[in-house]
Amino acid sequence: ENVSFVSAGSGSPVIRWQVSTDGSTWQNVPNGTGATLTLPAVTMSLSGNRYRVIYTSFCSGDITSNTVTLTVNSAPVFMTSILPQTVCAGQSAIFSFQMAGSPTPSIRWETSANNGTNWTTVSGATTTTLVLNNVQPSLNGVLVRAVLSNTCRQNVLSHNTLLTVNAGPTVQTQPQSMNACSGSTVVFQASASGTPAPAVQWQVNSGGTWQDVAGATTTTLALQNVSPLQSGFQYRAIFSNDCNIAVSNAATLTVGSTIQITAQPQNTTVCEGQNAVITVVATGIPTPTVVWRQSTDAVNWTVIPGQTNTTLTLPAVPASSNGLKLQAILSNLCTPGVTTNTITLTVQTAPAVTSQPQDVITCIGQTAVFRVQTSGSPAPSIQWQQNIGGTWENMPGKTSAELQLNDVRLEQGNTQYRVVLANPCSTGVASASVRLYLLTPPTVALQPQDVAVCEGGSAIVQVGVSGVPTPSVQWQTSSNNGSTWENVAQATSAVLTLGSIGRDRDNALFRAVLANTCGTVTSTSARLTVNTAPEIVVPPQSTTACLNGTAVLTVSATGKPAPTLKWQSSFDGGGTWVDIAGATQSPLELTNIQMTQNQAMYRAVFSNICGDNVVSASAVLTVRTAPRITTQPVSRTVVVEQDVQFTVAATVVG
Repeated sequence: ENVSFVSAGSGSPVIRWQVSTDGSTWQNVPNGTGATLTLPAVTMSLSGNRYRVIYTSFCSGDITSNTVTLTVNSAPVFMTSILPQTVCAGQSAIFSFQMAGSPTPSIRWETSANNGTNWTTVSGATTTTLVLNNVQPSLNGVLVRAVLSNTCRQNVLSHNTLLTVNAGPTVQTQPQSMNACSGSTVVFQASASGTPAPAVQWQVNSGGTWQDVAGATTTTLALQNVSPLQSGFQYRAIFSNDCNIAVSNAATLTVGSTIQITAQPQNTTVCEGQNAVITVVATGIPTPTVVWRQSTDAVNWTVIPGQTNTTLTLPAVPASSNGLKLQAILSNLCTPGVTTNTITLTVQTAPAVTSQPQDVITCIGQTAVFRVQTSGSPAPSIQWQQNIGGTWENMPGKTSAELQLNDVRLEQGNTQYRVVLANPCSTGVASASVRLYLLTPPTVALQPQDVAVCEGGSAIVQVGVSGVPTPSVQWQTSSNNGSTWENVAQATSAVLTLGSIGRDRDNALFRAVLANTCGTVTSTSARLTVNTAPEIVVPPQSTTACLNGTAVLTVSATGKPAPTLKWQSSFDGGGTWVDIAGATQSPLELTNIQMTQNQAMYRAVFSNICGDNVVSASAVLTVRTAPRITTQPVSRTVVVEQDVQFTVAATVVG
């Protein structure tokens, strides 16, 4: 463009324009002698030049104007190309360029992920250098460009440049350990991703260090005709490219051999609830796999889940596993299947008391038997014990399920007994303790005694009873002096009470029969004597006696014991009675009767323990003198069938 500088002054001075590139040294501008200095088609080389005008006149000499500066602006220009970048994932990609333009252009970086169709501004990227940190494979193939702008031109585009993001190797397929039989071919395979495609190198570790396998540079490693000497060798693949190296896992080569069973499993015996451990020992490469199986009949077999080791552990075996058949099947690459011997599992059970012994109650002198029922496999041993002073002691020879004690004695009563069981699964399994309770037969501690009672009264007959258990009592009676006996109804206590006793029970015998589980005993008999009160059977009769004569009065009475007798007389009509001295027998003979005894009254008085002073009826004694006839009878003549009467008269004195 053209640039013009204009100056103005008065008069007709000489005008001279000057230019300086540094403000110190000035040079006249060719043809710069007018009030206006025009610089045609200025270039960037003139930018920054300083210009001034000098006026020269006759009156004032040289007058210098102010200095002005020429600034030449230019459109943005890329001075260098933006080079494409190739980096590895995770690294930084740096793009840069040089530019020109005045004023200094603004910078904007843009990227396109669709080959330039759409562009996205990179935030914060406003310098000539674009740094993309930690680039990822997702940015591979992205186009990058810069955009410049200033007042002379907007959006000046650079050429598009390519970002290539390479990735280090990543193992995608790991080699797997291989089992092979001697002489076979083994193939290991591995693969990896990466940009550029990684190179491959297989390595082998045969005993401590890794070495390259010559010529093994593909993803497949084939080993021909392997031998047992190679068993245990490890192989791996090394993947490499410009970005990194990746190492695969190590795969082990096992060159197998056939299975040899060196120790067969053995028949095993355990106790119920214990672990059964059965082992088979075998050699073979690779280590044989093991499958244990079981059968109840050695014909039909089922696999035991989870048991794949050479040692079979059956936890807490139940008694139902007794007799179980077991075997193992071993397999490896070179042997399809070898079956061990079949063994038998024997499950023993601890002793148990299935039926406890019971207390025994028996009589002294008899046999006491305690019994116990047991279970256990093998059948447990049995040892009976007795408790002596708080200590349980074995009873020699008492080793069967039945403890028999013969002729038991009183001192054995209340002794405790128990049984102790033992077998290989447990010892000291004790039953409940039981006791021997001894009974004693009935004993008459106090014999019944004879008793006497008055008729109508009560009598008590007692018997003393001992025995365990307390004996029952049954009283018996005999009315024929013991020839036959019959039970007394409801008479079952030690005291027999007889009430309202009649004389019909006189001389009856009574005895007690005692009984308990140990026997029966009969007391001696007691005799009942029933006494009766005196009872007048024949009372004395009134009688007449002659003066100086004799009169006899007779009385009879019953009673038990025989009553005593005394005669009494009354001479005042029964008002007063007086015992007749010595008159204690019947009959009573009255001699030399006097008239004073005429009309005297006599009676008998009987007494015994059941009645006192039982008085008979009174008898009256009449005393007579000899008669005298005062009128004699006269003879009579009468007609047939007429009544006739003779009359006599006499007198009696007294």
